Formats: sequence, C-alpha cells, structure tokens
Amino acid sequence: MDRRKEKGYEKFNDIGGDFTDMLRVADSLRDNVKLIFTGHSENIGDTMNEYWTLKTIGG
Repeated sequence: MDRRKEKGYEKFNDIGGDFTDMLRVADSLRDNVKLIFTGHSENIGDTMNEYWTLKTIGG
C-alpha cells in the first residue's frame, strides 16, 4: 500500500520480481518443507492450447 499512488509500470515489475524471488527461495528449501501459494491464474491460450499464467496486481 505504500506505493499505491506511484505512477508507472515499475512497481508492477517489482511485484513480479519479488514473487519470482520467493519461488526461487522456495525451490531451494528442503524436500520435506511444504508451501502453499495462493493467487489467481488465467488461461491466456485457448481451449485447445492452454497456457496458464499467474496474475499479479495490475497485471
């Protein structure tokens, strides 16, 4: 919320980068550690060629 009035796209790049960093850390954890990520997904493909992506705020 600290950046809610910031103009431009840079803050959304930061959000996506932070999420990527979080996934990399999760991938480096022990195999017996269980994590749950919640979010929204979107099929940007079609019914024959699905291509799922995770949505971030503003994206």
